[in-house]
Amino acid sequence: MRKPVVIWVKRNLEFNNPLVIEGFPGLGYIGRITVDYIVEKLQAIEFARLYTPYFPQHVLVDSYGEARLLGASFYHWSKPNDGRSIILVSGDSQAQTVEGQYKLASTILGFTRRLGARRILCIGGYEAYVDGRPKLYVAGTDPEVVGEAISMGVEVGRIGSPIVGLAGVILGIAKFYDMKGIAVLVETPGYYPDVVAAREAVLFVSRYTGIDIDVSDLEVYAAKLSQTLRGFEETLEELRQLSESARITDRGRLTYIS
Repeated sequence: MRKPVVIWVKRNLEFNNPLVIEGFPGLGYIGRITVDYIVEKLQAIEFARLYTPYFPQHVLVDSYGEARLLGASFYHWSKPNDGRSIILVSGDSQAQTVEGQYKLASTILGFTRRLGARRILCIGGYEAYVDGRPKLYVAGTDPEVVGEAISMGVEVGRIGSPIVGLAGVILGIAKFYDMKGIAVLVETPGYYPDVVAAREAVLFVSRYTGIDIDVSDLEVYAAKLSQTLRGFEETLEELRQLSESARITDRGRLTYIS
């Protein structure tokens, strides 16, 4: 792979003022669950795949034994009332390095901007003790877009709180691509696939876009997805342990370089 990030366009489609909705694995897997669920409910069409060596170094194997590289998918759906395009972006993993996060974010923004997008909505988790219904917090590229989310019942997060990962980097560099955007973060303990939080995220996306999205079977969907996610996390943990073991072994070797 000569380029650090490669996008394979599977279908050439026409886009109408697209809104981009991004959701990658993170706290509570909220972004990933939300976007994948919306893709399924809307029956959105996959039109491009993204691959990069910044993803973890393993493949995923399906029930037929077929292996595939980790990647990200771009899906398209058009709103029936006005024909506006919705581009949904979902990935198997966050990039594993700081440089990788910036490369991934810039590629997603650059690619969707060339398709005509000017707005992006990032979905993620906000680590917190949850008592009752999870709250939603927003940060954005400018006060105007933040105000739109506030008018829909979302709060501004704590001043100075970092948004770690792809969603935060996307917000930080969106202006360089002449794009505006918000990140909506849902409260979650963060250590398990959080269906309750994902439901709140889906409901927000429904309000924000004006798309009626049925959430009645979200729990069933998330239960199936969580089995895959657990296996993925176990593999990642094994790779981390192997990597740490290799570093420890390497530190114990004699070397002629001082």
